[in-house]
Amino acid sequence: MTGCTDKNQHLSAKVDWIQANRSLLAKLVDEIQSQGSLRRVIWSDRREFVTVIYRDDRIIDGYLDDNNWTTKEATEITDWIARLKSAGCHGFDDNGPAEVTRLFVSSTAYIGIPSGGRFSEQYAEWAKNDRNDYGYRCIDLGNGWYLTSQKH
Repeated sequence: MTGCTDKNQHLSAKVDWIQANRSLLAKLVDEIQSQGSLRRVIWSDRREFVTVIYRDDRIIDGYLDDNNWTTKEATEITDWIARLKSAGCHGFDDNGPAEVTRLFVSSTAYIGIPSGGRFSEQYAEWAKNDRNDYGYRCIDLGNGWYLTSQKH
């Protein structure tokens, strides 16, 4: 799959890609939300640089081959990177069941999936105004999914 590394991809193409791959992405989001140890995993394809935030607030970042990781951590991270790559994405940030799950679909865009309450209201307002508080585009993708993207 493509869609997560092309920095020149237009917004409408991102929306089309997300809609075409929505069931795969939804499965990945379910897996992210149901796991208990990782809050954030962001990887770069340049020598596998990874930033990880655990749910217990530990932060580890570095290259996977630098030995900063225990074997268990490296295995878990490598497994998540493989899942993200197979879905065409490069990271996630999951703030817990009452907040927002973000699935990074490119270096300039993410799908925001709020879990209700003030976050759902905030994303709905952003989509209504076609931008979030930082000036990025925000598009309602339906069923509680929003694409937030830097303008191209």
